[in-house]
Amino acid sequence: MNKKLNGNGEPSSGLTRLSFFVRKAIALHEKGDASPIQHSRYRIVEKTGEGASGSVYRAFDEQVQRFVAIKVIKDTLYLRPEIRERFRREARTLARLRHPNILTLHAIEEEEGSLFLVTEYVSGRTLSAVLEEEPPFLESLVSILEKMARAVHYVHQQGVIHRDL
Repeated sequence: MNKKLNGNGEPSSGLTRLSFFVRKAIALHEKGDASPIQHSRYRIVEKTGEGASGSVYRAFDEQVQRFVAIKVIKDTLYLRPEIRERFRREARTLARLRHPNILTLHAIEEEEGSLFLVTEYVSGRTLSAVLEEEPPFLESLVSILEKMARAVHYVHQQGVIHRDL
């Protein structure tokens, strides 16, 4: 399907999609341009991570005035129906979990060839970054492991087995 773009390189009226803006953000960030990308609801601010199944972006939700994280499934995975269904199933599972050490899911969106999770945004460093930068004291490690164990225990109590620990 051929989409018409306006003079700014954006989809013409009625065709504005989050996926277009996420793809535009990806292209700009890969070129080193960290300019925010504006969508009717989300302003993509920066790429915060990338994994085997997709990329994560920090965005600002203009409707509710808060930062969110948007996880976009890779295009190659989106083409596989069983992967899309697993992604949706994982989103439904995440939506029913309520724990201080587990992200809150705000939405799952699918728009013309793209699948996204919109979750709460948690600022800070990743565990791997913390461990690489400064060897933590035993107290810090115990605190981190306790929080992780409590979250995993809660998830198991809900009948969920986490695949990526």
